[in-house]
Parts: sequence; C-alpha cells; structure tokens
Amino acid sequence: MQEKYINFVIKRMYIFNELVKRYWSGRLNSIEDLNDLAAQIKNKYGFDDSEMPFIKDHIRVAMGLDPKGDKDFTDELELMRGMEGVEGPVIARIDGPCDICDKEDCECAVTKKYETGLYKRTKGPVVEDNKCLACGSCVTACDFGALADKIEFLPVIDLLKDKKTPVYATVAPAIAGQFGKDATLGKLRTALKLMGFEDMIEVALFADILTIKEAIEFNNLVKTKEDFYLTSCCCPVWYNMVKKSYP
Repeated sequence: MQEKYINFVIKRMYIFNELVKRYWSGRLNSIEDLNDLAAQIKNKYGFDDSEMPFIKDHIRVAMGLDPKGDKDFTDELELMRGMEGVEGPVIARIDGPCDICDKEDCECAVTKKYETGLYKRTKGPVVEDNKCLACGSCVTACDFGALADKIEFLPVIDLLKDKKTPVYATVAPAIAGQFGKDATLGKLRTALKLMGFEDMIEVALFADILTIKEAIEFNNLVKTKEDFYLTSCCCPVWYNMVKKSYP
C-alpha cells in the first residue's frame, strides 16, 4: 500500500504532463474526460477503486483548485476557467496517505522549526492559511503525496492560446543548470516561444531593479545610526514571513 503512494509521488510530473497534453490538444472538456484521465492513471499505476479520490484530488490541485476528498468531478473545469488566481492556502492536504503513514516523527509535524506553526498533526496535517508561508518545503518533505501545491497549468494554457494576450515566461537563474549543459538559455527561450510565450525574461533582472530601488531608499531614509534598518526582498515567502510572523 505504501509503495503505491510513493510511486505516485515519484511519477506525479508524468501525470501532470498527461493532464497538460490532454487539455492542450482539446481532449479535456467534460466530466467524462476528467473521469477517463483518472481511470487511465489508476490503471497505469496499479491503484484500486478505493484510491480514486486520491487520484482525482491530485488532478484538481494541478488545475489550481482545492481538493474535495471523496467526491466526484462536477464543475472543476468551469471553476478553473472562471478563476482569477489560486485561492489560499496554496498548499493543499490530500486525504488518504496519512492513514497509512507509519512515520512516528512525520516531517509535516516538525515544520514549526521554520517559525510558521504550519501544521497540527491530527488524523493528518491541517493547513493554517494565516500562518502558511507557501514556501513548499512541506510538499517535498512528504513522501506519500499528502501535501501538494496548487498549480495553474491549465489556466496558463488558456492564456497561451489567447493570441490577444501576450504572456511572458519569467525564469529563475537556476534554469541555466536544470536541463543539462546542452540546453542553453537561447534554446530554452526558443522552446518557450514555440509553446506560445511572447518572450522569456530572467527573474534576476527584477532583482537588479530591486537592488537599485533599495539603494535609493537607503540613501533617502537611513541618515544616522539611530535610523531604522531598511530591508526588503522580492521573494513571496520572505514577504509572507515578515507580514504574518513579524508584523
């Protein structure tokens, strides 16, 4: 039983890939299509009928939606197409895996060392949205896929197909080493443009802009040793930590 969940986590990106391919090719338009995708995943990875809610919830979070537990697909596609952004908490709990977890000291129970007070261990982790920093550390710490971050794969496809809306891919500097030495930034930019993005911009550009802004603010606001120390960051996790833990 445990091995099934571990395998599911390892191959989750393949499942997302199938979801994206279906939606891109126009083969994901109804409840029946969603059910067919879930059934294919169940058969491919050896799940049984009782584990179907687990599979469906991972499909939902890949659409940017909240998990629903033991419920059938209903209006997920309509909700996805009508939403303006992912609603908090970004981290979602998936029912099922915690019931078979045999870890006495589960990773999700010790995330308080990051000063968030993120989870309370009952039958499973409880996401506290007012404290969650959306850093994603707990998602990678859970071997069973009990925690997942909601992703907007399918809404992005709608934007890319809308020729009236230019969409820019902002990539972190780490992208330079994530696809091997033969995948140059030029090749990555070309690939993204072929997918439909208007262009590619490095996030480091905005870090440079922020550094210039910080220097100007520092010169204007910090004149003596008694002045307040000035600090800022463009990282959403850092911002959430200051706002929620150190207001």
